[in-house]
Amino acid sequence: ERDVGQASVAVAGSVVFVGDGRSGVSVFDATQANAPVYASSSATDDSAGIVIPSSDPNYFYACLDNRGVGVFDVSNPLMPVLVDEHPELNADVGGCKDIQAVGTRLYYSGGTGLAVLDATDPKALVVKSSLKLPAEDLIGSLAFSSAIPNRLFTTTFLVDWEGTNNRTMRLLSF
Repeated sequence: ERDVGQASVAVAGSVVFVGDGRSGVSVFDATQANAPVYASSSATDDSAGIVIPSSDPNYFYACLDNRGVGVFDVSNPLMPVLVDEHPELNADVGGCKDIQAVGTRLYYSGGTGLAVLDATDPKALVVKSSLKLPAEDLIGSLAFSSAIPNRLFTTTFLVDWEGTNNRTMRLLSF
């Protein structure tokens, strides 16, 4: 049986960051785009969504599931270093499932809610607001569009603990 976690990919210049839910963050040098070369990795547990904030190219953030948001120093992009973790949102909105950056704001999708963080200082994230969803809702991924300003879209799945209908999905807009 295969056990594969959620994976994501982010690109900064000619460096490709790959987050894998089971093995951490891997870095590839894509100077030769048709033949990327493995450069390094940073082992983490449950690394999922990766974001490289536009406001500070020396850091990127990764979802670390129940450990919240991880802050990576990528001043040497081929050797990322986990420098901080922010698990405090776990109690309010659940483990990190997805994270998106817009300017100096981070939008955090937890298993049971959403949060907005100020990332002006990458090592001192500040929770600006959070929203816990009803207990039977589980959050999916996040999306923004420059064509629809000031809007966040996310999916939720209604969990039927009795097992009769686990496919009910809703699209939410904030």
